[in-house]
Amino acid sequence: MKIVTYNIRCRFEGDGINSFVNRAGLMLNKINEEKPDIIAFQEVTDKIADFLRNNLCGYELVGHGRNADYFGEGVYFAYQRETVSLFELESFWLSGTPHVPASRLEGQSSCPRTCLAGLFCIDKTVFRVYNLHLDHLNNNSNVREKEAEQIIMHIKSKDGDFPCFVVGDFNASPNEKCIKMFEENGFADSAHNVGVTFHNFGGKNYKNGKKIDYIFADKKAHGKLKKVDKWKDEQDGIFLSDHYPIEAEYKI
Repeated sequence: MKIVTYNIRCRFEGDGINSFVNRAGLMLNKINEEKPDIIAFQEVTDKIADFLRNNLCGYELVGHGRNADYFGEGVYFAYQRETVSLFELESFWLSGTPHVPASRLEGQSSCPRTCLAGLFCIDKTVFRVYNLHLDHLNNNSNVREKEAEQIIMHIKSKDGDFPCFVVGDFNASPNEKCIKMFEENGFADSAHNVGVTFHNFGGKNYKNGKKIDYIFADKKAHGKLKKVDKWKDEQDGIFLSDHYPIEAEYKI
């Protein structure tokens, strides 16, 4: 089973040669080449969601925006129709009122944050995947801790017999407390050795790059890890995103 976390970068236009409209072909070619079973996208805007629905051949796209009307930037899953079944899908806002659209935590940035949780099945193996995008402000480590705590509590409220993955853009370096919280609750980062994931369209020469994207797996799932890959594709200065998508493959 292949799972990918992919911060797709929200601007359809406005990023010069790396605007989504210019990156889209490279992205589709890469996905068609790798054929991941599940892709966890972050920063999907309405226009990008429409593009993905119309052009991701063989995939179903699910998710919604973070605003009160369910539009706007959000987190989404794309999963292969022929190999993957979706048994359950739940979304909630990272706030004290998780089922109130566009609700936010005190101190959170102006961007509401959502988490998308899916119960999937491949070849009779059932597993959960959480797709998240934590608060981005540098001085909001305490907010990210509260967001992480909410997700961990949600995981604990579910049936623990199924393998579980927590993936996405955590906006946090590996030494931040919100990362340690997942480790302290039985999760391991399958992508801990990939190095820089955010590179701001700078590739290998971007000096201020850092790791903020993760594929956490519980012990049951992490023990079946086969390999991890960082999608570093670039063509004439055009990248897949300002983040490197991360792919992890597991034996199921």
